[in-house]
Amino acid sequence: LDGITLPGMEFHFGTALGEDLGIPDLERKYDATFLAPGLWSGRSLQLPGLERARATDALSFLQRHRERCDLLVGGNLLVIGGGSVASDAALTARRAGAAKVHLVCLEEREEMPALAAEIAEMEREGIAIENGWGPCEVSAGPRLSFARCTSVFGEDGVFRPAFDASETMELEFDQL
Repeated sequence: LDGITLPGMEFHFGTALGEDLGIPDLERKYDATFLAPGLWSGRSLQLPGLERARATDALSFLQRHRERCDLLVGGNLLVIGGGSVASDAALTARRAGAAKVHLVCLEEREEMPALAAEIAEMEREGIAIENGWGPCEVSAGPRLSFARCTSVFGEDGVFRPAFDASETMELEFDQL
């Protein structure tokens, strides 16, 4: 750590976010927080009909934008996820010219893993946030159908989303 530490900086290694502490704890305790969980590649959704869509994972999208600052995004962009990477992708797309950006996530607003400041920034920039929905299937249009998410974690605290298939919505998009 020699050479990168400054007075007042603290490092906490081997700490499990969500187990040892949560993002709201960090926001209350610190003015600034840098999380380095080590994710080096994006994750793709496994959805029926995804081959019909112009889709990419958020990390690849952000990397392409960083490498080609002139990358323009047009039309209607749909971002799936409620964390910081999803919010970065939504904000980047909006600033790169997307006419409309929707962010859809499983979590309710108070459960979103994104920082409160990121959520506020998305709202200021006109990004529509749809909470409590899980993606189901891509259909022609392209359109993505969603089912209402009734819980994100099981009683044991393990990620195990549950859905109410009787409550659905669909969103059209140009890029996912």
